Parts: sequence; C-alpha cells; structure tokens
Amino acid sequence: MQSRLIMLFALLAVPCPLMAQSSPRNKTVTLSNDTRPLKAVVADIARQTGLEIDISAMDAELPLRDGANKQPFWTVVDRLAEQVNGRVVIGRQGVPVRLMPSTVKDRPPVSVDGPFRIAATSVDARIDLTTGKTVYDLVLEVAWEATLPVYRIDTVPAISKGTDDAGRNVTVQPIESRLPVSGVSAYLRLRLEGLSRQSQSIAILQGTFKATIADEMLRARFDIAKGPLKVRQAGVDIDLTRFEWKKNAWVADIQLHYPQGGAEFESFETYWLSRNRLTLIAPDGKTRVTVDDPEINGTSLRYTIKAPGNLAGWTMEYETPAPMREVPVAFTLKGIALP
Repeated sequence: MQSRLIMLFALLAVPCPLMAQSSPRNKTVTLSNDTRPLKAVVADIARQTGLEIDISAMDAELPLRDGANKQPFWTVVDRLAEQVNGRVVIGRQGVPVRLMPSTVKDRPPVSVDGPFRIAATSVDARIDLTTGKTVYDLVLEVAWEATLPVYRIDTVPAISKGTDDAGRNVTVQPIESRLPVSGVSAYLRLRLEGLSRQSQSIAILQGTFKATIADEMLRARFDIAKGPLKVRQAGVDIDLTRFEWKKNAWVADIQLHYPQGGAEFESFETYWLSRNRLTLIAPDGKTRVTVDDPEINGTSLRYTIKAPGNLAGWTMEYETPAPMREVPVAFTLKGIALP
C-alpha cells in the first residue's frame, strides 16, 4: 500500500506539459572567427535561423570578424549593428529586422531574454501644470523572433528593481491588463515614479512581463471532397464541420477544441482567432485562395470563400496556433539617459 501511495505522489508531481511554463525556444547562431563580408555573415545567420536581416542600407561588402557559439539571435544582431556603426530597426515597412546607419554615439540600452528583445527607445518628460512636477514616461520596444507566434503581453511590466544615478528608487505603478499584439514588435509606455529634476539617468531598471505565445503554428490539411473531417495536431482538434456552395461562394465552418491547461482568454478576446487562416489549394499546388476574416462565435469560425464553383482535386489547409501558454520575459536595462 505504501509503495502505491509513493508511486501516486510521484505521478502527481510530474507537471502537465501545458502547465510547465518553460521559456520558449529561441534561435541560436554559431559563427566562425574568419573575416567575411557583412552579406556573407547575414546569409549564414539566415541559413541557421530562418530569420532574414535586411542590410540594403549598409555596405554589404564591409569585412567583419565575429565569432559566436550558439548565441541568441538578438545578441548577434545587436553586436553586428555595433560593428557596422548601425542601428537595429524592427518591423517597419514589412521587414522584420533591418540594419540602418546610425549617427548616435551612445547606443540605447537593450536586454535579451530568449526570443525576446527589449530596448529602451525614448523618455518623454513633461510638466504637470496642476502640481508643478515633472512627469517621466519611458517607452520600451518589445520585439520577438518573427517565427514565434505572440498574441498578447502585459501592458505594464512588474518592476523588481529601479534606481536613478543617485540611488533614488524608481518605480512603476502596476496595472492588470493585457495588450493584444501581432507582427514582430510592440511598444510599452511606463510612467516612472521617484525621479526628480536632479536625476540624470536611470542606473538600472529590472522587471518582468508575461507573454502569451504558441510554440508553433499548426497546419491541418483536409481533402474537401470527403466532406466533414477532423484533424488532431498537438492535442488540438480542428473540425471541418461544413463545406458547401452557397450564394456564389463556398462556406466553411471550423470548430476548434483546445486542451485544458493552456492560456485562458476572456470571451471578448477573439483577436487571436482572427489571425487564423484558411487556404484552398488547387491540384497544381500553385493556385491558392486564402481568407482570414471569419465570423467568430466562441471557437466556432465561419469562412466565406470566393473560389471557383468546381473544386475537384482541391485541398484545404487551416492554420491555427498550437496550445498557447504564458511565459515570463525578464529584462535588465542600464544607463537610460533622461532629458
């Protein structure tokens, strides 16, 4: 009896995969110490990670010598920017990561945690005329690897340590709210408390925030000629419950069933579902019709698709996130200059 109880407790102690909030996987880069042009280095990085770096604004032939041994993608990118006297620009004009020339001598503080990059981008100071006090707002740019599906982050990080150059405590009023995000970056605005006009800089600011992520995107394939079908991937049931021609368009009903233990969303938080995509694929594999604007009712989605009336030999691909989870993201920023 005692041995059975021991075995039972041992089984209960094993964490459920969805409950284990381990850090998300990040891309790493290994580079040789050989001298190579910038274009060869970024090509090597893209080959290893699948993440492109746009260097069209830089001298692609600039010789570099930079060894790296399984270092985080963002760490390598920031080091490259420093070597080429450039700056990292994220998520603008449809390009996830770009190196641009920089005229700034002091680089903004940056912190890397796995696939996340947190950078202090600006500090706004203004006078509150009702109190006569100076109000400081710090803007943080939170970026993530383009291949990582991120759906929301805390609006305000929890600050564990903050001081100015004179050792005065710097705090941020906590707010319980989440910011829906898409693309590859988002901005957080923090109201800093504890600073004075005598403060020259923020010596250190440490904190964490939670991010809701999926470790991958699931892609389920359906043979639409066979009618209603169900596909299970990574514990997610993707049901094609209806597919029929109606009023000069195809109507597809998708029902999603996610396992318990993952990230929880309020009933009004349907933005993550609106990012799912349904694609009809012709027999040649080249002709595709994609829609991503469904009618949403809970986890039931209806797609109206303008496609040919005859879909003989066509297949359907449906893209939805793997079970989502919340992960902590930590940052340490030092030497933030104040206006």
